[in-house]
Amino acid sequence: MAFVLACGGADDTVQDRQQPEAPKPAAAAIEATGAAPGAPAKPDQPARAAAASKAAAAVKAVEAEAEPEKMAKPVLTAPTEKMKTEADRFGGILIWAGSGSVASIDTTCITSFNGGMTGNVYDALFGRDRSNVPQPQALGSWSIDADGKGYTFALRDGLTWHDDGSPVTAKDAVASTIRWSQSQHAIAKTVWDLAQPTLEQVDDKSWRMNLGTAFGQWAVYSGVNLQPYKVSGLIPAEECITDAQAIGNGPYRFVEWVPGDRIIYERYESYKPRSEPTANSSGAQTPYFDGQVMIEVPDISTRVAALKTGQIHYAGLISPDFIDDVNDDPDTIALTTGPGKPPYLVFNKTAVPMNNKKARQAVLIAADMEAWMTAAYGNAAAWSLDGAIFMSDGPWGTLKHTERYYAPPDLTTARRLWAEAIEEEGYDGKIVLLAANDYPGFGPAGLYTKQVMESIGADVDMPSVDWGSVIRWKIAGCEKPVEDGGWHAYHTRTGPFDPLTNEGFSTKWSCGWLNPTIQQLTKDWLQAPTIDEQWELIEEMQALVYEEVPYIQLGAILLTLAYRDEVEMHTTPFGVNARVSWFK
Repeated sequence: MAFVLACGGADDTVQDRQQPEAPKPAAAAIEATGAAPGAPAKPDQPARAAAASKAAAAVKAVEAEAEPEKMAKPVLTAPTEKMKTEADRFGGILIWAGSGSVASIDTTCITSFNGGMTGNVYDALFGRDRSNVPQPQALGSWSIDADGKGYTFALRDGLTWHDDGSPVTAKDAVASTIRWSQSQHAIAKTVWDLAQPTLEQVDDKSWRMNLGTAFGQWAVYSGVNLQPYKVSGLIPAEECITDAQAIGNGPYRFVEWVPGDRIIYERYESYKPRSEPTANSSGAQTPYFDGQVMIEVPDISTRVAALKTGQIHYAGLISPDFIDDVNDDPDTIALTTGPGKPPYLVFNKTAVPMNNKKARQAVLIAADMEAWMTAAYGNAAAWSLDGAIFMSDGPWGTLKHTERYYAPPDLTTARRLWAEAIEEEGYDGKIVLLAANDYPGFGPAGLYTKQVMESIGADVDMPSVDWGSVIRWKIAGCEKPVEDGGWHAYHTRTGPFDPLTNEGFSTKWSCGWLNPTIQQLTKDWLQAPTIDEQWELIEEMQALVYEEVPYIQLGAILLTLAYRDEVEMHTTPFGVNARVSWFK
């Protein structure tokens, strides 16, 4: 990954206007069969150590305050010799730590970390290959009409529901698509509003989607996970499902969720993987493990200690500061991959005084971006300054109009803007800042944000909260005063490679950005006839973001993940896919 280190000047390789490597436009009635690239080569690893000692409890046992009744029960059964045949890969319980707390096991009602429900329990309509190109997953075939105003989809054979073994039908798929469109997912609403689709079932396995306007990129932006009609067709998108309603059709079956502690999965023996080689989340998603236990361990140092002592197999995201510690142990591996979704500070534009752009501008102008990233992510090898709102490593990255990002702090101007916003809005209360203390980087970033806000005159309240609490708070707190559960800003990560994937443009995500100009620019970008015109619109969007400051992108980061060597981990350019891995 070539990071752009822009300290006072633009990298010419970023500024050159070249056609981005976007997905190929759909041709007339092209049938997508979904042949995926070959399986990735095994990554270089240290010499393999002996298998982890068997454990009867998950990592909660290491924590002094752990409650015995909440400990995970499965026993590790990792073999001691590297297995070579397909049949020999099966067996064992994978115990892994999530990168944050779980707010819900519903992949639709909340957009945050769901403990592995996506992919494990639900087969999506489309997966992603190693080049991040969509490939059919639950689909057997799909095609697009010549005018780009209609699609035909058909499910692949052998998909069944976990609860009763009944076949997945087109009725389920249509209902799942509609529920996704009404969800908290910013891309879902944006795509739905642009394409204006209507859906109709053709038969038990196929359905049509007719569009109000030509849109040839549905596969690129679709995030539909299949749920049975009795769930997706009857439960509103804003209402989270219960444990009994967590019915999927993927490689693993949901067993139990103990909020704040663990989620347990077991292999779904009737699952039929695709025939293509595994490639990221596409191709064969074969469930080699007998089951999985995802446990919540908020403290990163505790996760790393549990990994090194063999109490967990996979530690999820860790801080770059632990790379040497993990790699110095012959039994554990730290993997750096990326680019990762960049860290954001998102403002609640429905909350006074953050509804006033002067308040948001003040925070940006008062911040030192290098100090902010250092506070959040430490090790400079794992991050870079990056003011491009579509990421400099993305196909639409540019550094035009990013002067405010790279400028040194100007406290005089920032204090004046803050004071004007406070006076204009008549606000004299506290600023509520949410920064999860169990998600890598968010807590330290929040401490720096608090310092910046206080330096310009804000009275900041930063409660101690986990990631699940942040998500519930930010969804429930829109258009509410602080005393009734409102909030002003929170730290998160998202991945904007183009205008449609930029959640910060959404009218719904994180209380929304109700800016008609950005919505029109997005539509114009989709319909622009030439690349040059698209680039001009990209630059207009970037200028608008730095003028209105709906959010602040802190920089670009790589991801650091850690796992034990006895796991043959399926690595990808974007991280790992543990559900298709196995014990050596």
